[in-house]
Amino acid sequence: MKPMPMPKPQPQNLQKRRTQRGMTLIEIMVVVVIIGLIGTLAGVRLIRYFEESKIEIARSQVCNIEKALQLYRLKKGSYPSNSEGLNALVTSGTWAGRKIPKDPWNFDYFYRNPSLTNPNSPDVLSLGSDGKEGGTEYNTKDIRCEKE
Repeated sequence: MKPMPMPKPQPQNLQKRRTQRGMTLIEIMVVVVIIGLIGTLAGVRLIRYFEESKIEIARSQVCNIEKALQLYRLKKGSYPSNSEGLNALVTSGTWAGRKIPKDPWNFDYFYRNPSLTNPNSPDVLSLGSDGKEGGTEYNTKDIRCEKE
């Protein structure tokens, strides 16, 4: 038996096959690039939120330390000296069973008595992500209890 010859594709069948092929490589690459751009923008924004949350955590902890210092002053009659520092809260029993936390960047909170701005109270602050007093960027500024 002779094999049957294959019918030649008609222009109509050829057109049908082209529309059923799916997406081209360029279309897939465009979609991947768009997804990558969206992911990058979301990632940058997420990192910013993490930094802002660290600042708010530090501010909250500074406020708690200041309240504990006020209780210490009520008990002892004065704030701890610079040499005693914040550890005086633990040794005096004001923060019995607790230790002074580190700030979100793993630095110790800064304590100075008397304050440079108010001689009747001490300075308590987080030095920010750089761990140095002062700073100009949003995450390197000194963080105090009150919002600046």
